[in-house]
Amino acid sequence: MFKKKLLSVIVLSIMLLLTGSCTTLEQGPDTLSEEYAQEIAREFVENSPTFIFDGIKETLKLTDTIAVSSPSTWTFVYEFKSSHAGYGDRDGRILAQMITLHTASITVERGEITYASLDDRWDMLNQKELFSDVDPDSVILRDESDIQGIVTEIENVGNEEVKGRILVELEQPDNTSDKFWVTIEISTPIYKYDGREQTNIEFNALNVRQTVEVWFKGTVAESYPAQVTAKQIIVRLSLEEATILEDTEWVLESYGEPGNLKTVLEGTEITARFNKDEGLIKGSSGCNNYGGAYTISGNNLSIAEIEATEIGCLSPEGIMEQETHYLGILLNSETFKIDDNTLRINADSLSLVFIKTGLWQVPIAGTVLEFSCDSFSESNNISLSVSPEIEINDFISVVLCSNPTTGFQWSESAEIIDNTIISQVDHYYSPPESKDTVGAAGTETWTFKGLKKGITNISMEYSRPWEGGEKGLWTFGITVVVN
Repeated sequence: MFKKKLLSVIVLSIMLLLTGSCTTLEQGPDTLSEEYAQEIAREFVENSPTFIFDGIKETLKLTDTIAVSSPSTWTFVYEFKSSHAGYGDRDGRILAQMITLHTASITVERGEITYASLDDRWDMLNQKELFSDVDPDSVILRDESDIQGIVTEIENVGNEEVKGRILVELEQPDNTSDKFWVTIEISTPIYKYDGREQTNIEFNALNVRQTVEVWFKGTVAESYPAQVTAKQIIVRLSLEEATILEDTEWVLESYGEPGNLKTVLEGTEITARFNKDEGLIKGSSGCNNYGGAYTISGNNLSIAEIEATEIGCLSPEGIMEQETHYLGILLNSETFKIDDNTLRINADSLSLVFIKTGLWQVPIAGTVLEFSCDSFSESNNISLSVSPEIEINDFISVVLCSNPTTGFQWSESAEIIDNTIISQVDHYYSPPESKDTVGAAGTETWTFKGLKKGITNISMEYSRPWEGGEKGLWTFGITVVVN
C-alpha cells in the first residue's frame, strides 16, 4: 500500500513538472514577461559599443519603465556613466577624459529591440547620429571652441527647428566681434561641465551670467552683434559651485517631510530670491513679505535671521499655517541642491522644493528714485513733473517708504499703461536698518526694464489689501521715457 502511494506521488510530481515545462515552452511573444524583456534591454546596453568601450559597470541602473499599448512591449530607460565623452567605439581617437552621464532608451517589442537611443542623440541600433546634420562626434573638446564668454541675454523661440538663442559677450574679444547672438537649434547638444562630470542639459537650464564655450556651425553673419548658429555648447561651471542659486527667482512648489511633501495652497505664491551683492534673501511667504541675511559655503546654506511684515490673511484657509511652516523650515536651512530648474533646501528632516521662474534682473547700474515717509507726509499723492529717461535694456528702480506694521503695503505689481515699452522685473520689501525702534518703517523697491522706445506711465497704490481695508492712502506715479 505504501509503495502504491509513493508511486502515485512520484507520477503526480512528474506530471506537474511536465505541465510547468509545457507552460514555459508555450510562452509566445505576446505573453512575454516584463522581467524577461527588461533583461533583454539590459544585455543590449551592456553589449553596446559605447558601454563596452568605457562604460562604468557599477553605474548602470534602470531608472524608468514605460508600458506601451502594443502587446508585450515596454520601453526601459537605463542610466550609466562612461570615462570619456562621445559615443560608439572611439578606439584611436583623441578623447577628453571626463565622467559623462548617459541615458539609454530601449524599446523591446515581443522579445526584439525595435528602438534604442542614447541621450536622444545616438542611434544604438545603427551606430550613428539620430540627426544627420550634426557632427558624429558627441563632444569636440579635442578641438578648441570658436568663442568663450558670458551669457548676457536669453531668448526663447521654441519652434520646430530652433530652441532659442543666447547673447554671448566674449571674455577676450577677437577681431570679429565682442558680442555674438548664438542660435541654438533643436539638434544642438548642450552640456554642463563642472570640471569633473559632464551631463546633457536642456535649453531652459541655461542662465544669464553662465560661462559658455561655443562651437560654430557654418559661417558667421557680419552684423553687430555678430550672428552664428551653434554646433555645440558647453556650460563651464566651477567645481565648488556647479549650480546657480543666487540672483534667480524661485517659487515654492512643495514643503515638509521628503516622501510626504505638501503642495503649496492653490491661490498662494511663495517666492525666494537670493541677492548675491547684498547677501540677503527676500520674497513673499504667501501673505507677508520677508527678508533676511544668508551665507553659502559650497552646498551649505545658513540663514541668520528672518524679518517679515505682520499682515494677517484670512483666505485661502490654512494660508497662515503654511506661511509659518515655510519660514520655520527656511530659517533652519542647512544644505541646498539644484538639479536643472529645481531647488531643494534641506533643514534637518524637512525640505523646501522650489522651481525656477527666471533670472532676477538686478540692475548693475541705472536710475534710482527714492522717496521717504516724510515725502508722503507732505503729499499723499506724488506724481513727478519731470519724466526720467532710460535707454532700451536699462533699468530704473523706485524705492518707497513702507511700514507694514500699520497694515498698509504697496501694490505687488505696479500698474503700467503700456508694458511693451517697459516691464516690471522685480519687487521686494526691505526691513528697516535699525532694529532698535519698534514699528519703524522699511522700504519697498520695484525695478523696471526698458523694452522699446516710447513713453508710458507707472503707478502704485498704498493700501490695506484685505477686503474692506482702506485703499489708496498714498499713491505714486511717474512717466518714463525710453530712448
